[in-house]
Amino acid sequence: MTQKKDILIVADFSTDNGRDFFSGVLDFLRGKSNWSPILIQDPRRFTPQAVKSAEEGGADGILTTELPSEEVIDELAHGHLPTVIVGAWPRNILHPRTQSLGLVTVDDELYGQLA
Repeated sequence: MTQKKDILIVADFSTDNGRDFFSGVLDFLRGKSNWSPILIQDPRRFTPQAVKSAEEGGADGILTTELPSEEVIDELAHGHLPTVIVGAWPRNILHPRTQSLGLVTVDDELYGQLA
């Protein structure tokens, strides 16, 4: 049996984007996922301390659409947890971090041109 991975998932449930994002995560979890989600539904609770607590608590990664403050960005930039950030963020948002980092960008302008 595969060991469960604790993943901190941050999504703003007060927005359509946040709810849609989490709906996609749920679809993934319904499959054969080995994730054990740790959920933050309010971006105001996504603090530097939440990132530190996830690392100290043995979390295996972070998946977020939210970067609510410079302090959180700084904590993630100097952290070591694998992190995936979904949204229209600059490629160097977590500079100088270069390892265990994924940026998933939605290009609405390109989608509009293709429509």
